[in-house]
Amino acid sequence: MQEWYRKYPLKNVKFSRAFIDIETDILDYSPDLDKLNGTAYAPVNCATIILDETKEVFTFVLEPQKPQKVSFTPEAYQQRLKKYEAQLKMHQSLMSHQSEFIQDLHDSFDKTYGVLDYKIRVYQEEIELIADIFRLINDRKPNFCLAWNMRFDIQYLYERIRALGYRPESIMCHPDFSNPKCFFKVDRSTFKIEKQYDFFYCSSYTTYICQMRLYASIRKSQHMLKSVSLNAIGDRELRDRKVDYPPNANIMTFPYTDWLLFIKYNIKDI
Repeated sequence: MQEWYRKYPLKNVKFSRAFIDIETDILDYSPDLDKLNGTAYAPVNCATIILDETKEVFTFVLEPQKPQKVSFTPEAYQQRLKKYEAQLKMHQSLMSHQSEFIQDLHDSFDKTYGVLDYKIRVYQEEIELIADIFRLINDRKPNFCLAWNMRFDIQYLYERIRALGYRPESIMCHPDFSNPKCFFKVDRSTFKIEKQYDFFYCSSYTTYICQMRLYASIRKSQHMLKSVSLNAIGDRELRDRKVDYPPNANIMTFPYTDWLLFIKYNIKDI
């Protein structure tokens, strides 16, 4: 598409893209990835949008949330509380040393991805974090917004808004539309990634695309890909991989083991 724009330039029309990736806190609850409707109860604790045209990187960070005592035994709650307190301490360090954190991003990524303008936004309320994601997209109006696995990222945001008691169309759609509508359609007609055509309809100036399924579809005429995981494709295309988990941590405990590295992990995932 970008090559077509270069070959056939259109007056006053620019080709613009945004890329999005989200993370969720699954320490206390893991959603059913095959049935997000009704299981999107894990909070979105970090998300990043890259605006390709302006080379801006917006990272949306949820302040650590103190756990509720409900569903915990007294002993289990004290253990869970310690994890929260450790994460909170790391978050406070981030707030006090944002410039150093951003410099570390430059030191880590500039050589491979070029110089980008990193911005950190912090929220006390998760719904405000999610709403601000779509405020940014709808304000900048990129032609396309790509998520590596849109079936998770965009569908989860849609279902998470509903789980929090809000209407997705009131948050995800552009305010210019008088009768806003949005819905996510999962293509369950085949298990082959390259033949799946998931679809997100949204009253917006932006078209949402699944980058993973697009990549697999374009390359299906070549030899079969062994994996379409982000790590596998990053290694194939860039000889680069995701940020590694800390020692003795997994995706559930990662944000409580090294909160700053977790945020960096989210940024690089795009």
